[in-house]
Amino acid sequence: MSKSLTSSPHEQVLLVLFHTVWARHHNHLASRLKNINPSWNDEELFQEARRIVGAQLQHVTYNEYLPPIFGENIIKDSKLKPLKNKKRKNFYIPDKSAAISADFATAAFRFGHSQIAVS
Repeated sequence: MSKSLTSSPHEQVLLVLFHTVWARHHNHLASRLKNINPSWNDEELFQEARRIVGAQLQHVTYNEYLPPIFGENIIKDSKLKPLKNKKRKNFYIPDKSAAISADFATAAFRFGHSQIAVS
């Protein structure tokens, strides 16, 4: 690998790997769903696989990634802990923007980059 003044090339490799694994998992799920539901069209297969992968990624994020970073108390106090054996409520608001602020995108969202070990 070429020399660089920053660790960016290494970050990109890990990011590409992360995205590739989830994309391949999505495609694998879509193939399995097609076997189970042969009457579904491509859009139905894509969207259902997308919903499943989104739920799995949220599960990993809220159960495996965030607790060690913030600690159990902050997770609990912020009500970020996934519910277990309780009725779930739908908090989805269709006309609410899911966009992130420029401040978050340029500062806080970069937090993950600081977790990449430089060798």
